[in-house]
Amino acid sequence: MKAPLSGAHAAARSNNAPHVAKPSGNQTPPARPEAEALPTSALIRLVEARWFRTLVIVVIVVNAIVLGLLTSQTVREAGNGLVGRGLVILDIAALSFFIGEIGLKLVAYRQRFFRDPWNWFDLAVVIIALLPASDSLKVLRALRVLRVLRLVAAIPAMRLVVSGLFRALPGMGSAALLLLLIHYVFAVIGVQLYGGTLYGGYGDNGYDYFADLGRALYTLFQIMTLESWSHGIVRPIMDVHPNSWIFFVLFVVISAFAALNLFIGILVNAMDSAKDEQESQLSAEEVADPAQLAMLDELREIRAEVKELRTQLEEKPAAAPAARKAPAKKAAAKKSATKTATKSATKSAKGSTKAAKKDSDA
Repeated sequence: MKAPLSGAHAAARSNNAPHVAKPSGNQTPPARPEAEALPTSALIRLVEARWFRTLVIVVIVVNAIVLGLLTSQTVREAGNGLVGRGLVILDIAALSFFIGEIGLKLVAYRQRFFRDPWNWFDLAVVIIALLPASDSLKVLRALRVLRVLRLVAAIPAMRLVVSGLFRALPGMGSAALLLLLIHYVFAVIGVQLYGGTLYGGYGDNGYDYFADLGRALYTLFQIMTLESWSHGIVRPIMDVHPNSWIFFVLFVVISAFAALNLFIGILVNAMDSAKDEQESQLSAEEVADPAQLAMLDELREIRAEVKELRTQLEEKPAAAPAARKAPAKKAAAKKSATKTATKSATKSAKGSTKAAKKDSDA
């Protein structure tokens, strides 16, 4: 993990954020609480630190050992019960540590915490451990051992295996359907060829391995697992039907050697695909330091705020000329009214002068 660059936040803001003139007057841009970013980045560095992950793995392993020891009555009663009480205290301490770890991750990652399905798994395991386990709910007490499965989420290699397993489920479903069809075909053939006869090797009076379809399916399943298939099943049938080895050898080759290896091939292929996808996703989000990721998120928010402020500043000069035109129009109207009144007064004065001159002439 790379160490975070000092001043990365300020440098990113100065280099990438668009320049905007500072607004005049009392109008100020919306301020961001810069102090909030520092504790969050520190918490991310804490929960992503290698020593912290190692500590989580150690606590999980110790808690698994404690849960195993608590199943022994001899261990619980050792030392007049002091060993049992000490183990219970260790179990409670481990659970408290897990709760604190989940709390730190929630505060550090915030909404990003819920984007990782492994975090959901850890949260569910801790919540199950917090449920009251009374005598009527012994299942909840037994489910405390699920905390051991957190080891899968804590070790990346194990997470890759589980991811590959889930990725292989669709292909394994198709292979399972194919295997079921093979079993069904051979079971029907086996009932017709070898049913209705008691064979030795099982029970006092013998056993009919192909009495009906259900028993034939179970017999073929045992043969597929290669568990006592030759000595326990095939040889007693061959004592009655010497050529039956052709049927069973063909079934073993198709089911055990072909179909089961098909499952393994699908699983290996899925794990390779999961590994390739994991390597392809090692982009900046996976390689960069978590603190730098938090700074990038803050930088995106700052850019959005600057863009909004820039829009506001562009709208204000557009409104200013309109505001200046209104007084100018009012002054022009007033000037026009004054000029009209002056013309009217001048005409009236001229008319009065002409009238007075006519009276004097008369």
